[in-house]
Amino acid sequence: MSDIEKDAKGQYAKSIADRKSTGVHSAKPQ
Repeated sequence: MSDIEKDAKGQYAKSIADRKSTGVHSAKPQ
């Protein structure tokens, strides 16, 4: 897991919890 992925998980933890169907890939800025 890259630092970017870790950072995204940290920043978007709430979003991921809200949007479990989409997860990090959608929550993470492209």
